[in-house]
Amino acid sequence: MTTSPQRIHPSPFFYEVWAGLMKAQGKAVPAWAVAKRFNAQTLRMMSAGSLNGEKAHRVRHAMIQEVGEEIFSQLHEMRLRKAGMLG
Repeated sequence: MTTSPQRIHPSPFFYEVWAGLMKAQGKAVPAWAVAKRFNAQTLRMMSAGSLNGEKAHRVRHAMIQEVGEEIFSQLHEMRLRKAGMLG
């Protein structure tokens, strides 16, 4: 069962998990960012929630879809638990 991207909240670990999954899949984060007309710093801000408007929601959704919603959700939750952010 997959988790809705709206249920995955931005966090300091969102970008970390996403970039790791991109690398694991042999995809380049800078190339993806350029294709989406963003720089890596903007993606980091959007994934952490520093930028949290409708555009940031769409970009986070696209980031999740790029790597796979199910695996992203599982690893993001695992990372949050390891950091003590989830019970």
